[in-house]
Amino acid sequence: MDPRYEAYTIADSTWYEPLDRCQDSDSRFSLAVRELPEGWRREHQGVWEFLTPGDAAKLPEQGWKIHVSATPGAAEETIEAAWNVCRRLGLPWKFLRSRQIVAAMNTKYAHRAASGKAVTVYPRTTEELRTALEELETAMRGRPGPYVLSDRRWNDGPVSVRYGAFALMWCELADGTRVPAMRTPQGKLVPDPRRPVFTVPPWAGVPDFLAEQPAAEGASASLGGYEVRKALHFSNGGGVYLAADGCGGQVVLKEARPHAPSTTCAQPHAPSSTRARRTRDSSPAWPPATAAWCWPQPCSAPPASSRPSPAPRPSPIWPATPQAAAWAVCGTTSTGIPPTRPRSQRSWRTRPTTTYGPASPTRPRS
Repeated sequence: MDPRYEAYTIADSTWYEPLDRCQDSDSRFSLAVRELPEGWRREHQGVWEFLTPGDAAKLPEQGWKIHVSATPGAAEETIEAAWNVCRRLGLPWKFLRSRQIVAAMNTKYAHRAASGKAVTVYPRTTEELRTALEELETAMRGRPGPYVLSDRRWNDGPVSVRYGAFALMWCELADGTRVPAMRTPQGKLVPDPRRPVFTVPPWAGVPDFLAEQPAAEGASASLGGYEVRKALHFSNGGGVYLAADGCGGQVVLKEARPHAPSTTCAQPHAPSSTRARRTRDSSPAWPPATAAWCWPQPCSAPPASSRPSPAPRPSPIWPATPQAAAWAVCGTTSTGIPPTRPRSQRSWRTRPTTTYGPASPTRPRS
């Protein structure tokens, strides 16, 4: 199934529906329903609540926008903290309207470039950008939130930035597909790439204080003694990679992104990093290793009859931090493909069955 369909199965179990039609009144955030102070106006934009000061200057078409990520449990406090900053600075901003929507935007197969974003702030000038980043960093320090893959993180908190469109503009690709757009200095509309990697248009200036931030690009492909060779699968919960060990053998590494759930928002779920550790702990047939806890590994998988039970965990080879992904070595074979596990042990067999509607993508409207 195309994973993009998942977002249209959350609002209704029978018909494909946009996410903004889901029944989330029980989990709406207080700021989404309470009266705003004088001088502020509200606009509903799908699953977003857009708040603007009445005397604010007109927003530019595009520029550097700030994102704040949050987990469903911490989202309301994060949104209230962002509101305090934006109200004090007079900045236009938007936030996801409910805890259910925050969870839905961060499922295993949610859009990897958009996942985790609970708040977006729109500074109009470079000075506003820097002031907002510094104040949001202070307000959000210590709050949990997924790493936003499309952005450059600002220091160590859940605050990040990306250059993109503020206003909704569109352009067409060669095949006729309509996509969000930005405007070049020559006035031409070009695609606004919303990819799970930080990019900046070649004609967009980067403020000095952003250029000084350490970049994630060019990081080493080595992880705990394993050399990553290629990606086998991507999801919002983490990727699966083919890697080489120090003995010339091949292993499969499974990544678990911190604060990235891996089941549908309608079901109880644990973060994918927790699920990876459960897989490690409950599978004595698989070599017990993660990026944060790494054991010496055999160069090839031993016969099933001789595989020992998991040994007590030794000390980690480097500190396990909330920012670091958890990793599990799934197994080794001569081809690099993990050994087959019984169906009863395959995590994907325990997912709830989704009932899909008929071929028509939406419910008929009267």
